[in-house]
Amino acid sequence: MFQTRRATLAGVMADGYIVGLMSAFFGRSSIEWHASEGVPTTFQKIAHQCIQKLLAAQTLSKYRYQKALAERLAWSLVEYLIEGYTAHEQTSNKEHPIGPFSWLRPAELSLLARRDDSVAAKYGKKHIERVFEQQLALIFQSLGFHVISTRAGQSMVDLVCVSPDPATRVSFLIEAKTSGRRYALPTRDARALKEYVEDVKAALRTFPPLGFILIVGDEPARTLPAKLTGLEASIGVPVRFCRAQQIADLRELIPGPVPVATFCNQIMTSPNILAADFVNRVAQDYQAVQNAHAAFAGQLLALHQGKTPVEQAWHHGQS
Repeated sequence: MFQTRRATLAGVMADGYIVGLMSAFFGRSSIEWHASEGVPTTFQKIAHQCIQKLLAAQTLSKYRYQKALAERLAWSLVEYLIEGYTAHEQTSNKEHPIGPFSWLRPAELSLLARRDDSVAAKYGKKHIERVFEQQLALIFQSLGFHVISTRAGQSMVDLVCVSPDPATRVSFLIEAKTSGRRYALPTRDARALKEYVEDVKAALRTFPPLGFILIVGDEPARTLPAKLTGLEASIGVPVRFCRAQQIADLRELIPGPVPVATFCNQIMTSPNILAADFVNRVAQDYQAVQNAHAAFAGQLLALHQGKTPVEQAWHHGQS
């Protein structure tokens, strides 16, 4: 029986050390590869759990050499993790000032919208709405819009976005909604939104006209489309619901400012609940514009060098 127990603990130690070492390695590598947020943390968590398993095996074992081996293996993992943290600190830019976009975390957006336990533990339940609004403001600023935060600290958290494109003069209102259930536009929200739209129209006379209202939340309720249609008819402005994940996907797919005309047109011509392909449509238009700019620049360079575009393409193909 003692031999069986001894062999079992030895297996636990071997398993803990191998899995822990692999997790620590991939955790370090994912930081160096700039993996998406959450990946390094997952590997590090597994490595720490393996250290805990080794220390538990040390406590349970009655054999002196087995105890010493478990302790040594645990320390080996700890030292490897510390070495990785130190290397990451040495390669980080300590002179870089922390600015607003350092806090941009698209991966958290949908978690905030549905008030997930992970973000509740991280920020506190009372702060989820405010963090969600801040993340939306940062994302839309990074997409190129002028963003004005309004009614800070109140139950209705709104953002007014203004187009920077003189060819597309439009303002739009973002309503940030966090909820543990599917969003159904309760009566109090509809009433407050209607009053607020009237205030915006009256107060922002020097801004571009209000083009639409975008409600950003987690998932829509089945009754939401009909309610949005009624609200839209009463205020005379298009009202759309957008899933928070769509905004996060848009930020990840487009490395620069969003094509304003396409973005606004896709929203205003969309059903009340933005379609699943909304993000792809905007991203495809962005890529088409980038390709057109690249082709035009290539033609200018070819003419400057005394070559036709066909000759230039042939030249690059031969190199």
